[in-house]
Amino acid sequence: RLKIDQNTPSELNTAKWTSPHREIDGRLGTYGKIRYRWNTGDVSFFYYDNLANNTIVKGGDYAWRTKFGSLSIRQSFFKNFEFLAQYMSGSTKMNDSVSAVDNDIDTWYALASYKKEKYQFGLRYDWFKVHDNDSFRSQLNEEDLNDSKGLSITASAMYTMLGHYVVGPEYVYIKSQRV
Repeated sequence: RLKIDQNTPSELNTAKWTSPHREIDGRLGTYGKIRYRWNTGDVSFFYYDNLANNTIVKGGDYAWRTKFGSLSIRQSFFKNFEFLAQYMSGSTKMNDSVSAVDNDIDTWYALASYKKEKYQFGLRYDWFKVHDNDSFRSQLNEEDLNDSKGLSITASAMYTMLGHYVVGPEYVYIKSQRV
């Protein structure tokens, strides 16, 4: 259970506590994956849709409609170098009747990895953007801004010891902003 912010607009009719993983509408969702492999890599497409009826409210908890698609690739070069990338695009909505939350989400990352004996080095770039489509912010609460974008860069150097323990430093740079 999570405590709800006391500044939540009363029009939402929310409870003081929410259970984010509670089944609300009793509907089955769907997902599927298609993957093509070759000797040195693979590409895959994944689609998810929980098919929720986001107009249903039970005990102050709302059903959320979430759906997204993902395209990913993995390719090995030479013996020790690997490249991975993934793009994901989707949306999440809560309570269509008052357009409380209606966000589009786009994100992608690219990762390069080099492995030599017990050492592995990685460099990763991530990017994300959330576009807030709901009318809630303008009508009721200027602080309900879900528009955001950002990026991160991660660099790591790992060492495997005793066969299965991995240790090493990792540097993460993150820049994000509400827009």
